[in-house]
Amino acid sequence: MKFVILLAALVLPATASATPTGVFVARWAAASRVAKPAGSTATAEQTLATPELKALLDEFATVAGDYRRQVIEARAAGKPPRACPPKNVELTIDDVLAEIRRLPPAWQSRDFAESFGAVMDKRYPCTAGSSVS
Repeated sequence: MKFVILLAALVLPATASATPTGVFVARWAAASRVAKPAGSTATAEQTLATPELKALLDEFATVAGDYRRQVIEARAAGKPPRACPPKNVELTIDDVLAEIRRLPPAWQSRDFAESFGAVMDKRYPCTAGSSVS
């Protein structure tokens, strides 16, 4: 199951995640299996109606929005940003979580926002011509 988050479109209150990475990943896996079991014909809207998936999607969107805000604020302050994602980044939770699972095991106890940031920093390093909006 893939849910796309448009990083450039996220405008959410600045609140940091307090969920450990391993807990977030496990909750997402469990909620995804329950919401859309193998062979299910449930639509994305029906799947999103589950409170657990909605809460996880909200947390993911908040973390992504906070990350984007950090990049924009660094640029506005004339400081080098931590990363340079393109203007309209399409992220799927499944893709980001796959990269998070490849982080060293110690990252599983870190805050989900830290792990998200590490993945994004690696995915979108700043190079000549990089930009963010």
